Amino acid sequence: MLVEELYYEDKYAKEIETTARVTIGDEDVAYLKFEENIFYPQGGGQKGDRGKVVLNKKETCNVVNTIKDSQLGGAISIVDEKLLEELDSVKVECFLDWPFRYAQMKLHTVVHAHHCVMEEVIGEEIAFPKVSSIEDGFAFNKYSAESFDFAKLGKVNEEFQKHLKAGAEVKTYAEKGMDFRWWECMGHKIPCGGIHVDNLTEVGDVDITFSNKKGNITVKFALII
Repeated sequence: MLVEELYYEDKYAKEIETTARVTIGDEDVAYLKFEENIFYPQGGGQKGDRGKVVLNKKETCNVVNTIKDSQLGGAISIVDEKLLEELDSVKVECFLDWPFRYAQMKLHTVVHAHHCVMEEVIGEEIAFPKVSSIEDGFAFNKYSAESFDFAKLGKVNEEFQKHLKAGAEVKTYAEKGMDFRWWECMGHKIPCGGIHVDNLTEVGDVDITFSNKKGNITVKFALII
């Protein structure tokens, strides 16, 4: 486990004091890389984390997104303004936008878990969605209309709600020798490098709607707050 990937080691960490290691600035934004990082970079359909960085206990910069950067070798956070100084080896405080991150964790768990329940109810393996995306407050899976019987989605959603209330452990981990991570729940295993809740009970209530248009079946999930 790389020290910088604290978002995997402790996904529930909301704030941390760490050291800024790389700063790249231009006229409008700055890009920061941290020695220990709680900000998850955008990927796998999940949005990059947001939050704020505090310098010298007083100067605050908003983190508007976090992305992966191959040249810098990891996650970098995008700050909404140019910093006044280079931050190499400077101590900073990082604060996660927790409500946003937690909603992303719940929704990312939902898109996988619903697919697994769909396979159980329909009784056959179903190809992964053509598109699976996690947005602000909602997510969706989009399938080819030929993938399964659209009429069975009502039963799938009914069973899925039961699973949410009953709960099930959600495990995410890296496998030695592999360059990707696994999501595992209810006896199903899916390759995924995202951030998820530890148990389905954390998801809470979800409104599920579905449509069948232009050869695509879309299953939409919205968190009920």
